[in-house]
Amino acid sequence: MTNTPTTSLSFTDSRWPQLPHDNADLLGGVDPKTPEQSSTNDLLIGLREIDRGRSFLAWSTYRSVIELVGRHVDADRGVAGAPSGFVDLAKKISRVRGITQRAAELLMDESIAVLHHLPHVAEVLRDGWITPELMKVVVSRTALVHGRESAPKVDAEIAELIRRRRRLWSKKTITDMADRVVFRHDRDAVREARERCLDKRGVWTSFSTDGTGEIAGTMAADRVELCGLVIGALANTVCPHDGRSSQNRKSDAMFALLSGTQFECECGRADCPAEIPEAGSIPKVQYVIHLLANEATVADLDTVTGRPQPQPAPEPEVHSGNSSETQLDSDVPATGATTRPDDTATPDDTPTPDDTRRSARLEHDAAAEAVEEEPAGIDMPANPVVTPNDPSTGSSDLPAGAAPGYLFGKGVIAPEFVRDLASHPNARFTRLVPRGVRPEDVVLPPTLPSDPYRPSAALDEYVRLSYGTCADVACTRSSFDADLDHVTEYDHHNPAAGGQTTPIGLNPKCRFDHLHKTHSEWVDDQHRDPHTGRLIIEYTTPEGLILPGPAETMEDFFPGLRRYRFDDPPQAPPTPPGPPGPPGAYLKPDGERILDRESTLARKHHRRRLERQRNRARNQTPATQTDSPDPPF
Repeated sequence: MTNTPTTSLSFTDSRWPQLPHDNADLLGGVDPKTPEQSSTNDLLIGLREIDRGRSFLAWSTYRSVIELVGRHVDADRGVAGAPSGFVDLAKKISRVRGITQRAAELLMDESIAVLHHLPHVAEVLRDGWITPELMKVVVSRTALVHGRESAPKVDAEIAELIRRRRRLWSKKTITDMADRVVFRHDRDAVREARERCLDKRGVWTSFSTDGTGEIAGTMAADRVELCGLVIGALANTVCPHDGRSSQNRKSDAMFALLSGTQFECECGRADCPAEIPEAGSIPKVQYVIHLLANEATVADLDTVTGRPQPQPAPEPEVHSGNSSETQLDSDVPATGATTRPDDTATPDDTPTPDDTRRSARLEHDAAAEAVEEEPAGIDMPANPVVTPNDPSTGSSDLPAGAAPGYLFGKGVIAPEFVRDLASHPNARFTRLVPRGVRPEDVVLPPTLPSDPYRPSAALDEYVRLSYGTCADVACTRSSFDADLDHVTEYDHHNPAAGGQTTPIGLNPKCRFDHLHKTHSEWVDDQHRDPHTGRLIIEYTTPEGLILPGPAETMEDFFPGLRRYRFDDPPQAPPTPPGPPGPPGAYLKPDGERILDRESTLARKHHRRRLERQRNRARNQTPATQTDSPDPPF
């Protein structure tokens, strides 16, 4: 055994605070010694730059670990029965960093995955394009192809897309992007992974020392959704005076369903009005899932098998806002006959608290035939949207019917899963345009004939399809469970002034984000990139900091969505003149002055319009780097 010099860890103050901060850009222009002297915008930008620093340090960590792995893992220990190099190195790392042996082994595996299997994405991490957390997402979503022939292509394309987009990535957007890239290059790996997951389905229980425990089960996503709805439906049968929380009631309802015992309301009143099902009975639930896919993926279910058109599903007793839309035979999505909240804003652009439901069936000659679609389960209708195949999208990469679909609220799914959902007897396929008609040859109505403020069913469906989720960069709420918001505030007194109901003028926002926009000083805007045609979303803080929106929308998944055409919205007559009012005040058609509250709202809307005009003028400058759409399926 050779003698090696010994050393020890340092337990003194870190030298990081003493590093020179001459380059203020590394911290967004913030002096860490006097942060109180920095503006809000500088502090926010500093947070972004600190994240980029964390990315570089994460890459440096992977580099150090991979160097240690190369030196020690394959080394001959020379002693029979001694720990393997991998285990021994993990012990060294765990003791140096104060982490568990398992955590050290996971770090070693992660370092191998990042630097050996994803070298191009590792460079993206090093250069600060994504955070360490998003790097872990990419590692997990590409694990299917590690060691396969497709791995280098997947690595290169993901890295190129991250650099090209120049927008903000969230866990949701980068997950969807990585999934579709993996599927493009190795659909067999995706199919095999789903089969392995389904083979491992089961139920597990665990117990704690405080007398409680947990029960968990693994099954197909649509069945998980259904189980949650059934439990929630039973939990909601209690009267308003039941004192339990929603989660407490669901726990009790789950036990009652599994054990066959009676679920009870705990209000304690003799005249309790609750109508609770008898023990052993399952409350009837019905919901709609939205599925988007290429038409060829499910065309055989509609035309080849000659399946008869099913009768409309009965009205649900309990309805959840999940829905599914599928694109068929072309890249233009059709609308599903779904029910969802009437979530366009009220005249003062404030979302209403009630969550009333309405039918989204397209009442127009351009609406094509409807076919029902629903995943397996209890009264569980699904509505796939039909999208025509677009010969210009280069979908020849995959054979007909092999392209994946998108399950709203869940993510990318394999075509086999698409067909599983679409083959249910209650499934319904609908279209924005008739089969065989090119989307660009049909002009769809953007608004209701009786109200230029309200979007037509066609536009409502189209906007939800185009986003997939809430328009906020990191929100995962399905667009079919969100409000439709006029990005530029609709001027009810003079619609020509702005905020018209058009495809580019609407986007979906979850109720929280809709209320936040309405009652705050934030300004959001969206427009088409003049160089690429991509949909761009931006936010401006009250301090004037312009923040980019999500890096991708559903248009990047299904480019054929851009082929739909909508007519110009009808214009209302100009507001007749009336008596003069104070500066900034508007007048009602009868000449009466608007109340001070309305005048304040009008001034806020006017300021937002000016802010958007400045942002759009800035966006008209020539781009320094093109951002062409990535190859579609």
